[in-house]
Amino acid sequence: MSAPKLKGVTAAAGKGPKMAPRKHRWEEEHYRFEAIFASSVDAILAVDPMRHIVLASPSVSRIFGYDPSELVGRSISVLYARTDDFIEQGRLRYSKEAEESLSSYEVEYRRKDGSTFPGEASGRKILSSKGSGAIAGYMVTIRDISRRRQLMNALAREKERWLVTLKSLGEGVIVADDAGCVTFMNPAAELLTGWSFLEASGLPVDQVYAAVEEESGERRTDLVARCLSTGRMVGLANHTCLLTRDGRRLSVEDSASLVRDGERTSGVVLVFRDVTEKREMERQLARQARYDYLTQIPNRVLFHDRLEQSLSRAKRSGTPLALLYMDLDSFKEVNDTLGHAAGDIVLRGAADRLSKVVRAEDTVARMGGDEFTVIMTGFTTHEEVVTAVGRIFESLSAPLLVGGQEISVSASVGAAVFPEDGEDADRLLRNADIAMYKAKERRGNAVEFFRPELTSELEERVSLSGAVRQALDRSQLHLEFQPEVEVATGRIRGVEALVRWHHPTRGRLLPGDFLPLAERAGQLPEITDFVLRRATLAALNWQTPPGGTPPVSVNLSIRDLMGARAFPTRLREILSESGLSPERLEVEIAFPDGAMEDLAPVLRGIRECGVGIVLDDFGQGSFSLELLRSGLFDRIKLSRTLSSVSGLDPAGAAILRAVTGLGRDLDVPVSAKGAESREAVRLLRDLGCRIVSGNWYSRPLPEGEIEDLLRSGRRFPLLDDPVQRGE
Repeated sequence: MSAPKLKGVTAAAGKGPKMAPRKHRWEEEHYRFEAIFASSVDAILAVDPMRHIVLASPSVSRIFGYDPSELVGRSISVLYARTDDFIEQGRLRYSKEAEESLSSYEVEYRRKDGSTFPGEASGRKILSSKGSGAIAGYMVTIRDISRRRQLMNALAREKERWLVTLKSLGEGVIVADDAGCVTFMNPAAELLTGWSFLEASGLPVDQVYAAVEEESGERRTDLVARCLSTGRMVGLANHTCLLTRDGRRLSVEDSASLVRDGERTSGVVLVFRDVTEKREMERQLARQARYDYLTQIPNRVLFHDRLEQSLSRAKRSGTPLALLYMDLDSFKEVNDTLGHAAGDIVLRGAADRLSKVVRAEDTVARMGGDEFTVIMTGFTTHEEVVTAVGRIFESLSAPLLVGGQEISVSASVGAAVFPEDGEDADRLLRNADIAMYKAKERRGNAVEFFRPELTSELEERVSLSGAVRQALDRSQLHLEFQPEVEVATGRIRGVEALVRWHHPTRGRLLPGDFLPLAERAGQLPEITDFVLRRATLAALNWQTPPGGTPPVSVNLSIRDLMGARAFPTRLREILSESGLSPERLEVEIAFPDGAMEDLAPVLRGIRECGVGIVLDDFGQGSFSLELLRSGLFDRIKLSRTLSSVSGLDPAGAAILRAVTGLGRDLDVPVSAKGAESREAVRLLRDLGCRIVSGNWYSRPLPEGEIEDLLRSGRRFPLLDDPVQRGE
């Protein structure tokens, strides 16, 4: 391409003298310009004062898509993407007032195909060669900066993304320079330290981020300084706290890493996070591993640790140690009748009272369920242990308000003493447990010291308890039936079904020998269902002469009524299976504590089945007038103790007279059991008991014999007959 030819014009900086000897120099400049013009990667344009293009370099084709010849004579405005930019640049840069050398500027340009791109332009004025200072034109260089703009935009986006990320992090981030002074803080760091970045900027990091030891409060080593001095990432030890600007302490985890600029260290990044909740959870988990979650007293794990320590001290000092194993009486009834929330209140109350009544050096622990232990030291005699247990009983017996009701708690305590009852923790614990089960037989607020013979008794009970399960599976349980006789006529008015166990080695066992074991083992519902099914099937076969077939009665425990499955539902299913009419069945229920608790709905459900309810063992233990006034009972049956001694004991006779009078007034029939003599039967009759059972009339009979007796229609002799039954 030929060099530019602007007649009478030269570059403003080049007014050379017009001397012939210098012609070769001009030619050199001419060729140099032509080489640059042709090889430049930027577009070079020469425009006249009216900004029309008079010359265009070859690179115009690559950048704008035009052949250079297409642009010559056209306004440079054809290359601008926006007319406003063309006008603005003409005012600023293409005028007499513009600087001689045009500063670079960026605008949007348009290609021949209509697409646009960012460009950077620069240039200078071309002055008239006549020396008048007139502008002959302009030389403009245009560079496509699309790639540069992309890189800058990408860099800006990346920077923005990192800033947004840092600002949104839950962890605090502090950046320090190589002198350890703050150059950046994200919002989390501001929130955690209590310093704003504006306030902290330029301050030493250890002034803004004050790390102290969790327990002692001593200052920790400056993490940033240590990172700079060691040249590697460092972190603070566990149990570090950040002392905030307002004096709060936050548990933190942190680390510091170097920022490198090539081989040079330019600063440090400190990252930290608040782990206060995490540390608190760790402390709680550690406590829960050794303390009972409900009562907040030592659990089984911590108890064993304390017992081992106490035994070690007792062995060194030669002093005794007592281990008390305690079970709350009737706790299951509280759970079953008032609910588990009420049971939890009782357990917390018991634990609190136990902790307060023992000495500070003693340990109270919950072993699980309603069982507690106490490790006692500092005594010399068994009497001192008994005195301490008495204080425990007194503390527990104070009324406890549960669900609007006042409940008094009693306990059964077994005691084992080191060294005579065992020299290791396991043996002491086992022997105290054995003694506790012996104490439970005495029913409430009883303490029993371990004796060697208790071990064989326990083994026998455990063996018997396991055999109960086999008795059900092997049909070793049988029923016997005892007639209930109308005293005035000698007729059988009812039959009580009584369960017996024909043990393969111990022979015939009565209910008192095995039902308590079955109850503790959770086998009582199965035995009750067995008795109900067998009794209803037996009664279905009874045939009597005209006068009516007597009902069969089955004894229930209040535990039967507290089961997870509703007892009335079980009762309906059993009656449906047997086909026995409901009015031919009675259930006898004793209330040892004299209160129905929350069993009234269950009793109503039984009555809705059409089954009669007998208040059994009335007069034994506590009794409440509320039971009689409830209207839920079809008959009252006096306890065996009251029936058997009333003929000889004036006080018993007075009680009996009062009870039968209450029955008459409430229109509830009163019957009696356990009558063993004619005098007892006569007194019971005279005081208003119409129906009586006992060996004076008949012992309990096997199923076949009671069936024969009922079929025969035979009556028992009357009191005034010459020959008396049982004499």
